Amino acid sequence: MIRSTLRLGLAFALAASTLLAVAPSANAAFSNTPDDTWMTNGQVYAIAQGGNTVYLGGKFKSVRQCPPGQSCGAGSVVNVLNLAALDATTGVAIKNFKPRIGAPGEAAFVYGLAVAGGKLWVAGKFSEADGEPRLNLAAYDLATGELDPAVDHEIGVDISDRIRGIHALGNRVYVAGYFTTIDGLPRKHLAAFNLDGSLNTQWKPRTAGLARTLTSTCDGSSIIAGGSFRKAGGTTGTNVARATLAMFDATSGALDDWSPDNASVPNGVNAFDLDASCDRLFVGYGGSNALYGFDVSDDTGNILFDLKTGGNVQTVDLSVDGTRVYFGGHFANVTVQCPGVGNNVNDKRVRFAVSDVNGCIRQSGSTAPIDGWTPEFSGKFYGPWDIFSTGDQVWVGGQFTDVSGSPQYMIARFTDA
Repeated sequence: MIRSTLRLGLAFALAASTLLAVAPSANAAFSNTPDDTWMTNGQVYAIAQGGNTVYLGGKFKSVRQCPPGQSCGAGSVVNVLNLAALDATTGVAIKNFKPRIGAPGEAAFVYGLAVAGGKLWVAGKFSEADGEPRLNLAAYDLATGELDPAVDHEIGVDISDRIRGIHALGNRVYVAGYFTTIDGLPRKHLAAFNLDGSLNTQWKPRTAGLARTLTSTCDGSSIIAGGSFRKAGGTTGTNVARATLAMFDATSGALDDWSPDNASVPNGVNAFDLDASCDRLFVGYGGSNALYGFDVSDDTGNILFDLKTGGNVQTVDLSVDGTRVYFGGHFANVTVQCPGVGNNVNDKRVRFAVSDVNGCIRQSGSTAPIDGWTPEFSGKFYGPWDIFSTGDQVWVGGQFTDVSGSPQYMIARFTDA
């Protein structure tokens, strides 16, 4: 998903950054073998970066130098709860960053992370942060590492009203999830917060059903929501047909005229993750088990391609140079939709794949995989839940214990050779 990256270091120092368009560069040369980094003992659902620090959120109790069950010596395990940080260069744990997300014995999860306004925003399913009441949303001050008292809202009524998606854009942080109220006020699956932590009172669009993921258009004027809904509405007006995807004005919450090809989006599918270029929206679907590409250059939302996979596509990330789409999930093959290739051709891809922006997973005029990069994630069923690329690095978090034959638990990093 598209993320805003703000600079912060080990001491949580902050400086603003601005998202800039970049020209396509030479394709990165990543190895199928992951870098030697620390890992977690449970699944990773969310990755965010600020400065040289990479944050991990999920369902885990420790961050470790080596796999669970192995001993790496003194100082090789840091006990945490569902949130941790690594040095982006060395891959080593930030040992003095040890927040605890969730109450004792609670089935707590961190599903989303965002860095904005001097804060690390933490979203998911939980009732406490560092022992203080926080219902499904918390934030940490980047300058001090302390829990931020200004971000203290009732997201829904209990942890079942969890947040599934979070996205920082400009002077707001947007959330999507199961909730229908915030602090007792109506917010049907979508809401926005100001950077000071207050609930935004202007942005109030809604979906008629679960919204679970968010991204923004490249000009920053609109927010796109994805989920399992079939209708959506703006801050004012009635709900209208929007099959799993809806675009809203980032300031007012007005529903945009852009609409997916509603009739062609199958019933019962769920948009798990989104990312966008200036003319395309890339959507990972569960239910239909596919990566879709939609046209966002006009209001018609035509489907440009749909790559069928052998399982859900749970995460999607557009490379920084805008030329590659990374996607992951629990699949073992991907349909080939490249020029000159006939129907019903599939290539092996084990829970991770790369395509160009037209949906082709092969090199031009060849059967070889695009960029020659096909890491395989195994050991657990679901595979990747989040992909985060920075240009020279690609981080993959999820549920796996092996990457291309190397023991690597739940988080993996690849660096451009």
